Amino acid sequence: MSEKTIDSVLNKYIRDAHAMEMNVHQMLVAMVATTKDPETTALLERHKSQTESQIQRLEGRLQERGENTSTLRDVGAVAAAFFKGMGDVARKEKAAKNARDGYVTEALEIASYHLLERLAQRAGDNLTADVARTNRAEEEAMRDALDANWHRVVELLIAEEGITVG
Repeated sequence: MSEKTIDSVLNKYIRDAHAMEMNVHQMLVAMVATTKDPETTALLERHKSQTESQIQRLEGRLQERGENTSTLRDVGAVAAAFFKGMGDVARKEKAAKNARDGYVTEALEIASYHLLERLAQRAGDNLTADVARTNRAEEEAMRDALDANWHRVVELLIAEEGITVG
């Protein structure tokens, strides 16, 4: 049995973050495809582009640390996102459920990057800590953008479902 080192655990957490972002990327592709509101679509497209940059930064850290991405983990994440996306196409209340799911996903990503940053600092890997901070700042900005639009989400829900108000 191999001994766990802080570096081996850090590598695992970087690979986990990479798999998470691969999953999020697929989810964003599905959300863009099912979103009819141009303003929301633009927000999702911007975050999809940021997610692609996050994936590249994580891949760069793995390469510099002599690691690669976990193909099995990435395939599993992408497959899960694909099947979720297929379900999203058929579900009702797309605006509301996409916003809810997106907000929850941002919270998970933010927490993951907090942990990765601190683990990297403890391991003395300031470059990985910087990547985690940069990625987390983008996730926090997306969370804040989603948070500022709950009123719009409700209006889109009402319109999508043909709900009579008042």
